[in-house]
Amino acid sequence: MFATVALLTVLAASALVCVGVAQALRIAPRPRLVLAIALLTGYSGVCVWQPGAWWFADAALLLAAAAGGLLIGRFLGSTGAVVAFCVTIAVVDLFSFGGGLTRHIMESYREGESRLLLYLTVSVPYGGAVRPIAGVGDLLILASLFSALVRLGHSKLRAFLVPTAGLTAALLVGLVRGGVAALPFVAVVTILYVLWSKAPQPPMIASAAERLGRST
Repeated sequence: MFATVALLTVLAASALVCVGVAQALRIAPRPRLVLAIALLTGYSGVCVWQPGAWWFADAALLLAAAAGGLLIGRFLGSTGAVVAFCVTIAVVDLFSFGGGLTRHIMESYREGESRLLLYLTVSVPYGGAVRPIAGVGDLLILASLFSALVRLGHSKLRAFLVPTAGLTAALLVGLVRGGVAALPFVAVVTILYVLWSKAPQPPMIASAAERLGRST
């Protein structure tokens, strides 16, 4: 049952973040920058304040992830930049999860020394306790890739589905193994997609892909 709750939470959080990015991209660049900085500043305050309402912390986190994604996505102006970015985040996440900051925060939470993890993840009540599900870093990267792919001309549907598929795969593996670094999954799926999208396609596949792009 928890696996279902976690899966629905990840899908809903990913969708909300991408919708937020899509809406913000309609705003003029300067106001969008000011808004993003304000949202990130507000989220920092929530992490320090640590309110008891889990839904309030989740809302602040989702807004901050969308804001951070907007800022980072501005610098991913080519397919090569997206690939390099994916490789970098995968390597960093592997080191962080294996014994870096991420591991330290998780262990502090498990040992009851700190509740910071609950404010760095989308968390939901389950079984009488609030359970952390998806990290702000994972959702921020998802938002960054969504923003970059949309800017590069990919349909919004594909830009959402591709990194979300990687995040979902990481969740399923993590539920079996008791936790896993998510960004390598997101990176691999995204790299495969952008390389595939650049490769020459057979006429039938290209026609179907074009129709899908127009429909979204």
